[in-house]
Amino acid sequence: ILSYVSHLPHVISYSLSLAVPLRYMPFSSRSFSDITRISSSLPDSWVDIFLSNKKHIVKNIDEYMEILKLFKNLIKSQDRKAIIRLIRKVNSKHNKFH
Repeated sequence: ILSYVSHLPHVISYSLSLAVPLRYMPFSSRSFSDITRISSSLPDSWVDIFLSNKKHIVKNIDEYMEILKLFKNLIKSQDRKAIIRLIRKVNSKHNKFH
């Protein structure tokens, strides 16, 4: 459970922060700040967490990459209706726990 709700979000936050060029940061939005806030977490603690929970984190990263591929493919194919359905599915899931 912790791998999904804590560890994977840190990997995602670190990755997104790394992916965006520094020169773009002055243009970043509040949503970018929100999702990357945890990327300022101290590395010494997180490297130990990542390595001690390697099996689960790697599995979760693979699953997350499949979801990213789904979004990528829907965007590439310009399938507006499928993108809307997917976002509505996410909205519904989100609303169940917020």
